[in-house]
Amino acid sequence: MKKTIILISLTLIHAIVSFGVFLKDFSAGMSRFDTGQLPSLGEKTLGIFSTILLYPIFYPLSKWGGKTFLNIFPGILGYIPLLFNSFIWALAIYWVIKQVKTNRKNI
Repeated sequence: MKKTIILISLTLIHAIVSFGVFLKDFSAGMSRFDTGQLPSLGEKTLGIFSTILLYPIFYPLSKWGGKTFLNIFPGILGYIPLLFNSFIWALAIYWVIKQVKTNRKNI
């Protein structure tokens, strides 16, 4: 039960952070869209951070899936790959936490 709650919590936190960082990156790009300015170092960093958070599932699907991605996951169903992506991250984070706890006990 505890493992399930931790995984659900990590998944939701990751999804919210991923979506928030993506929206911040998108809005920063749109605010300078008409001016033709180059992105700042902070905006480039935000974009890289956003891309990393959306790997390994969501970013490749949305980038290279094109209309197929939109046809399979229209509208609100587009959150399914985002949540699945965040679940993969949650599993990885949970595994790392377990490994650190195990290694600390063995020292």
